[in-house]
Amino acid sequence: MCGFLGHIGDAAIDDKAFRQLLARSTSRGPDHAGVFRNDNCIVGFNRLSIQDLSEHGHQPMTDANGDHILLFNGEVYNHQELRKKFRIHDFKGHGDTETLFRLFLQEGIEQVIQKPDGMFAIAWIDLKAGRLWLARDRAGIKPLYYHIDDSGVVFASQLDQVVHFPVSQPHELSGTAVYDYFSLGYMIAPNTIYKSIRQVEPGQIVSFDLRERKIIGTAYFHRLNRTASSPNSDSDEVLRLSIEQSVKEQLVADVPVAAFMSGGIDSPVINATAIRLKPDLRAFTFQNKFEASLDESPTANALSQSLGMAYENISYDETDVARVVDDHFSGMPEPLGDFSTIPTYMICMAARRSATVVLSGDGGDELFYGYSRHISFFLHRHLFRFPISWRGLLARVSMKITGQRVSNSIRNHRTAGNAYRETQTSISSKDLSRMLGTLSFSDACDKVFSADI
Repeated sequence: MCGFLGHIGDAAIDDKAFRQLLARSTSRGPDHAGVFRNDNCIVGFNRLSIQDLSEHGHQPMTDANGDHILLFNGEVYNHQELRKKFRIHDFKGHGDTETLFRLFLQEGIEQVIQKPDGMFAIAWIDLKAGRLWLARDRAGIKPLYYHIDDSGVVFASQLDQVVHFPVSQPHELSGTAVYDYFSLGYMIAPNTIYKSIRQVEPGQIVSFDLRERKIIGTAYFHRLNRTASSPNSDSDEVLRLSIEQSVKEQLVADVPVAAFMSGGIDSPVINATAIRLKPDLRAFTFQNKFEASLDESPTANALSQSLGMAYENISYDETDVARVVDDHFSGMPEPLGDFSTIPTYMICMAARRSATVVLSGDGGDELFYGYSRHISFFLHRHLFRFPISWRGLLARVSMKITGQRVSNSIRNHRTAGNAYRETQTSISSKDLSRMLGTLSFSDACDKVFSADI
């Protein structure tokens, strides 16, 4: 991952102060730092080099006149295909950053933003036209924040960089975002913990008029299709091929690649695919020495052995956790209520000694009902076809048929979306009301959990 920061407008900031703010994301990109300044525009980039380690992949990337500027955090897996499809030639290097720069310059970002396949946060600036575009990948993997006021627009990979940038107004906490956070442990885009700072939404491109200093357009270049489809005889093969293609694309790198291995299903599926494509792939497993019931290393090691993978256990006890916990949280630029980030941080530190890219199974449980609360909800979704007054009796019948306990949220909420949200909350709605008074979920949160099932 990389990190970038930019400002276009009147806010007075000298190079030293700007570089200090940019340095907040050095951990995202420790290999090279670059700054470009042109009149009332200043942008900076911290690079983690993965493809094309030469200077041809450095950023900010600009044309000869400094009129067009690209800041790109992420990876585009089909960039070689894009070079061929759009007949772009005479590249200096072989990286995806140069591909995107030339593609946007030739075709226009709004015309082709749906073409890159990957994870990305992008800022594309056309100073001559007085325009800025911010775009974020379909799944929202890469973060992208912005603030706009009469002094201009500031945008960055980290929330804290926007918060500390000198702007004309103070940042005020958002009550609904605070409610979302205490309930779910995170804020849902476009919200942040501050009213005046926004996130670009997943699959969205936001267009700014730099002269008028206003947003002039937002569009979604990708939205999830919620139309249900029935499994068929080809479903397993389609899924297998999709996973294989995805893993194959993410193994492409000019730096060492490794993998995480857990005792579950998601990362073993990834690794079973990856080891066929990269036989020397090495696995890292977190070994929990202070909570034996949570230690997945015996199962993970057995899985690594069965796949013929070299593996390494990263062992930690209570003392090790206490030693790193402050550094871990001080490096988090925004609130996130997920304690699993602590072991992830620890195993990443160990893996970084020998690898730059690490494959993981993050997201697998959410996509394939990996948690018991997910599968139980899915099995009993039919109960929402009936009035709440009937569900108590029907729940008892359903439990006898499926053997699965029916969540109280299914019995107590009229809509499937609200019931499912209740299964995700850390603090109940009743307790939140006592804590936060009349505050409620944000519109963005309601929208996410509005889907019928």
